[in-house]
Parts: sequence; structure tokens; C-alpha cells
Amino acid sequence: MRSNSIQRICLIALAVIALTGCKKENLQTAPDNPGDDPPPAGNPADVIRVKLQAVVTIGTITYDSIPARWQIISWDAGNVAHQRDTLLAAGVQTIAVPKGHTRFQFSMTKWGISDNITLEKAQLQENVVYTLGGQKAAKRLSQEAHFLYVIDTYQPSAKIVYNYNTSGLSTIVMYQKKPQSADLQLIQKQRFSYTGSNVSRIAVSDASDNATGFTDFTYNAQGTKITNMHQKSYDVETFAAVEHSYLPGAAEVAIDFLYNNGHSMAYKMQLKGGNKISDRAISSTGAGEGGTYTYDFNINPYAHMNKPDIFLSGLSKNNRTGEQKHYGGSVPMAVVYKSEYRYDDEGYPVELIQYYKGYLSGEHLYKTKTVFTYL
Repeated sequence: MRSNSIQRICLIALAVIALTGCKKENLQTAPDNPGDDPPPAGNPADVIRVKLQAVVTIGTITYDSIPARWQIISWDAGNVAHQRDTLLAAGVQTIAVPKGHTRFQFSMTKWGISDNITLEKAQLQENVVYTLGGQKAAKRLSQEAHFLYVIDTYQPSAKIVYNYNTSGLSTIVMYQKKPQSADLQLIQKQRFSYTGSNVSRIAVSDASDNATGFTDFTYNAQGTKITNMHQKSYDVETFAAVEHSYLPGAAEVAIDFLYNNGHSMAYKMQLKGGNKISDRAISSTGAGEGGTYTYDFNINPYAHMNKPDIFLSGLSKNNRTGEQKHYGGSVPMAVVYKSEYRYDDEGYPVELIQYYKGYLSGEHLYKTKTVFTYL
């Protein structure tokens, strides 16, 4: 949250004013580190410091901590335009413009959304955050193709197909490589049921369309948060109670699991800036695990799919780029140690390459590739 002392205003884009005799000063390509925008040369008393922020809403999720391309144009006393192009870092950023100029235009471009505002010098205020942005519908993920790097080539290992109806996801169809077949084989189908706009049940069936389980979801009175879950997978049954709370600087989601074998598990995750930054699970058997996580600034397509699971794993709005995991009891053979994304112009991942190492040895084991396709 921004300080209450900083006034935030959202302004509708004005018509672009036709320019003549425009001078480009300090024209910059996007720097390697956003925010490397230098102030105009001269005495600090001769500049006005302006606070800018890009805010973009994708679907129902607001991204207010994103780097964006900005164009700053100012007109001097002779009505000559001076232009500066730059990439500003995420969040509220301060730039300097010449105090002697009479009119200023600030333009922002991000993920195919453009916005601008033009202000006279008398309108410009140093204690105001000028928020530019816009809104657009979220793209729908239609397919994930998974590959394993073997003998200098990526070989298909799995595929997930997402189908939609007017309510949202209707089915998820999963395919996997089996040793006895050259082609990917159907292994599972998930069917979604809704109460209003909320997912109430995900029914699971095998390749022969035999029912193998389900997950049911219960929501609070407002229909905004999941409060209980019930999952059955073959002969394993799980009940989960969810509590949502707010800590200083972060939100927390606590899930208490009870299994039909009598065991239980307590799981907590902390979210900050719309992303899960840490979590911890402790089982009644004494085993446990936890981790801390880092993210980039781009769009996580799963956050827009309304695809809950029993661990509520799809809450983060950005894409995970790093993790530090620790385990008590049994440990995994392999863990991710590097994730590389390639994005489209709208901020969605189109390719992800992940590198895995042995958890105990620390040696590289293998890498995978995921290719994302959207409707």
C-alpha cells in the first residue's frame, strides 16, 4: 500500500497533440536495469520532480508493480517540444523535468496498453502520483506441451489441453508419454462444475472414463474465498479447512489437512504483492518442508483460470523465477534450480525452460521445456 501522504490520481487519456519541430533530447533505448532514467542536466532547483506509476488490470487482477516504457515530452517557452524515452522500474518512480518548460505530456506503454496525460505547468504537482494504465481481458491458456531434453533434443513427455464454456474451464485433458508407446497417451480428464462463477467440484476420470475421484470446494458467504475442501482420489480421502488472515506486510493462508488414515498436516503460505513468497508444511508424522520464492513482473496465466486445487497453488499473479526449498524427513531426488521464460508482447509466457539438480548432490540432472498456447 502507498503512504497516505501520497495522493493517487487516475486520469483518462487525452487526445495526442500534433507536434511540430519536436526535439529529441536524451533519447534512450530501454536500459538493462529499468529506472536508469537520468534527470535533465543542470541545477536541481531548475527541475520539477514528477512521480509516475504504471497500473494495468488484466481480467480481475491488477498489476501495480510493473516496469513500463515511458515517453516524456515537454514544451519550452518557445513551444518547442523536447522528448525523452525510457524504461522505468516497477512501482512509483520519480523523474525530473525542466521547471522552465510550460507543458508536459507523459505517455506509458505496457502489454499492448497505452495511456497518456498532458498537463500545463500550473497543474503539475510534486506530491501527486500520476497513475497511467488501462484494462484488458485475460487471455485463456489452451494447451501446455511438455518436453524432456534427451540426447541433444527435446522429446515430448506430456500435454495438457484446456477447454472452456461460458462459465470458465469445462474440462482439462491430460496426456503423458508411456514407455510402451511412441505417442502421448490419454491418462486423465477433469470436469468442472460451477455454482455461479465459483468452481464447486472437479471430477476426475481415467483414460477409460472411469471415475477415480473429485475435489469439492466451499466458499465464504461473499463467495470470494475458499473455506473448505474435500478431495477423494481412489481410496485416499482428504478434508481441508482454510483460514485467511493478514499479517504485518503480508497476507497468510493456513490450510489444515486431515486424511482418512488418521494423519494430518498443517500448511501455511505467505503472500506479498500478489505472490506466494514463502510456505511451510508440517505433518503429524514429523516430516515437513518449506521454501521461499521469487518472481518476475509478468503475467501468470494460471492465476486467471479459476482453477483451484487442494493446495491453492495458483494464487500468485506473477511467474516464479527462483526458489529455495528445505525438507525434513524424506527429500526429493531432483529440484528446480533455474527457470527461463520467453514472453509474448502481452506479457504471457510462451516458453519455459527449467533446469533440475540433485537435491543432495547439487549436480545438474536434466532440463525440461514447456510451450504455452493461448486462445
